[in-house]
Amino acid sequence: MWGENLDLFEQPINGATDILFGLDWSCSMYDDIANVQANFSTFLTTMAGMDADYHVAVVVEDSGCMLGNDAYVDGSHSSTEAQSIFDTMVGTSSNQGSNTERIFSLWESALSSTNRNPGGCNEGFYREDAKLNLVAVSDEPEQSSQPYTYYVSLFQSLKSDTDDLVIHAIAADNPANGGGNSCTNDYDPRYENATIDTGGLYLSICATDWGSHLQALAENSTADLSSFELTDIPVPATISVEVDGVATSTGWTYNAVDNAVDFDPDYIPEGGSTVEVTYAIPGDCE
Repeated sequence: MWGENLDLFEQPINGATDILFGLDWSCSMYDDIANVQANFSTFLTTMAGMDADYHVAVVVEDSGCMLGNDAYVDGSHSSTEAQSIFDTMVGTSSNQGSNTERIFSLWESALSSTNRNPGGCNEGFYREDAKLNLVAVSDEPEQSSQPYTYYVSLFQSLKSDTDDLVIHAIAADNPANGGGNSCTNDYDPRYENATIDTGGLYLSICATDWGSHLQALAENSTADLSSFELTDIPVPATISVEVDGVATSTGWTYNAVDNAVDFDPDYIPEGGSTVEVTYAIPGDCE
């Protein structure tokens, strides 16, 4: 016997994403933090070019509270305003606390229910329906008290879909890839493992082109509007796709690995459109 399934999707106007930087303020990081600040404009320009609905913030203090009067930077701020808010959140070396080399712990504090919920010091930054991107910037080993898997699970638990949590890191080079250079001395696998487990980027803190780093982070922090995960396993040959009621047989493929219909870049449905995917599902045979 065969069954039939219909999956209905509403394409967001643009992909909402919340991006939280965790910065290590130890004394060896001064130049690296300056590089992040100097290239933040590249990050914002890239986000604007993708018409992303973004919130960006920075956590540096043990309390987890963002510094300054704003909980986040978004597209409503001018470039000058955004840079000023970002620089205030970055703070100075005087904001260094016991968790400065424990970025996972900084994120845990920033995203605690006390801090993120109404009345909390970070109210407004975190959105339930947005993708959550966590970006670690540190040249030291990660020193939080729990295994990295504890923190990955903790942050994934904030989302109904675990794919909506992505961890990125700008950190020391992996000796297996870095050829034994001086940047490998403080390599710690926890940062890289967290990026691997969540599909994030792992970038070298010893790089000279931080503009490329910030651009890559922006490009990889927006919601994926090209892929629609199906609720059941289809018979691939029976898949039928309609966008706003119009059947389309080109511009998309079935991705068996993710069990999703993936649209080609030039065929991604516009924001606000409705996508219907109909397909047969195999029955049980004795």
